Amino acid sequence: MNPPPPSLAEARAWVREKWRRFREDAFSYAYRPVWYVFGAQFVFLLSGCLGFWVPRDVWNHIQWTRLVVPLFLMAAVVVFSFRRSRRVKRADYKVCFRCGYDLRGLEETGVCPECGRAYEIAALVRKWKGEG
Repeated sequence: MNPPPPSLAEARAWVREKWRRFREDAFSYAYRPVWYVFGAQFVFLLSGCLGFWVPRDVWNHIQWTRLVVPLFLMAAVVVFSFRRSRRVKRADYKVCFRCGYDLRGLEETGVCPECGRAYEIAALVRKWKGEG
């Protein structure tokens, strides 16, 4: 037998909690490379739009920046992502998901001394490994 559907208040509370957790996690240490990629794409689009506002003789001299700047930003994202993943693995996945603080040597549950977010080591390990 199926359980009864949640009430409207329960559904709203569930959505509010999911949205709050998304806002906390989406701008955290773990997802920064994603935002860097979006930034690189924005710079690429902006550099394409500059052709309408810059005089033709100046534009011909800066045309190469339309390709070089976004590629440089993408390379930086890749480098920083590898460095971050190495750092997290070196710390046995005991790194704060929001700010990247190394939590080795602290209790199994507590509050991050850097950002104040509550943590549980077992949940952090599962989250960094992509299991939860």
